[in-house]
Amino acid sequence: MRISSPSIDYLAGALHLASFLFAWLTLNCFSQAMHVHRMILVTYRSILEIMQKNSSDFPSASFMRRIFSMVYEVLLLAAVLFLASFIFISLTHDTQSVLMKPIFRGYLLMVCGVYFIWFWVNGGQTLAMKTWRLRLTSKNDSALTIKQAVLRFISAFFGICFFGVGILWALFDADKQFLHDRIAGTKIIQM
Repeated sequence: MRISSPSIDYLAGALHLASFLFAWLTLNCFSQAMHVHRMILVTYRSILEIMQKNSSDFPSASFMRRIFSMVYEVLLLAAVLFLASFIFISLTHDTQSVLMKPIFRGYLLMVCGVYFIWFWVNGGQTLAMKTWRLRLTSKNDSALTIKQAVLRFISAFFGICFFGVGILWALFDADKQFLHDRIAGTKIIQM
């Protein structure tokens, strides 16, 4: 079967139009992708500039800002502990027996420790601290070590358990730092 000349012209025109549309869409998508890429680079560079500043360039966080951050942290931590409890109860089906009660409490304390220590070591900010634009650094403006983060968590735990003495310490401290910050050699700055 032979295709007539008008049909070939029509088919060639359709293929030409399709190739033009494909090229236009490809270039348009490429242009938009390049625009998004440029926006990401600008954002990355501005974040990098902020991260390269010394923490001494930033002021210390106020007492009330840290308290509000802690209240928000409690809400976020409640969600994390709810999920961790669900997993524990799903696996053990018991949290009330004499044996399981201390194991369950230790497990929840361990989950809290992993949550805080991981965020403090990896960037110096928990989710609530990011929201309130706070960052935890060591006294010499460097990132926290795991040893400092563990020491801060343990001393914060005991400072809060003993009637909040670790928090109230900041009201009388010369630099307005919490007791666990003094013990661990850390400070909270406002970004």
